[in-house]
Amino acid sequence: MSDVDTLRSILTAYRQEVQPHWSPATSHPAFDGKQGDPAGQCGVTSAWAQWKLREDHGIYATYCVGDVFALGKLALRDHCWLEINDGRNWLVVDLTAGQIPHVSDLSILYAAYSELRQDGIAYLYRRRFTAEQLLADPVQARLAILTSAVGR
Repeated sequence: MSDVDTLRSILTAYRQEVQPHWSPATSHPAFDGKQGDPAGQCGVTSAWAQWKLREDHGIYATYCVGDVFALGKLALRDHCWLEINDGRNWLVVDLTAGQIPHVSDLSILYAAYSELRQDGIAYLYRRRFTAEQLLADPVQARLAILTSAVGR
């Protein structure tokens, strides 16, 4: 199994682990936060995955906030995702990709920025945070709820 396949397996397992615990309490305040629905869960899920990747695998990811465009049109404003540098490319890791029109058939997205552009998808960040920088972000209150719900 390649490193890409290994990381994809890890991310798929993370999505399966966290999704049952998405709730109104973990959702961004601007969303209704239905149980198990990814809408409004991008920030808290990205923060959780950033922590898990570092703790479990020593992978340092960057937390991003920005907009996602699909086929030249704004698909999601103020969306959150992770970036990982694999030594060759900057990769987008989005465990709530199902919210995005044009990729809604995917529960997770893991691809290089360049590959996404070829498919008509653009993740454009406005802000980027290391795990330490994210400690001052309001997402931490929802992250504590999610981490407690997941159980680790």
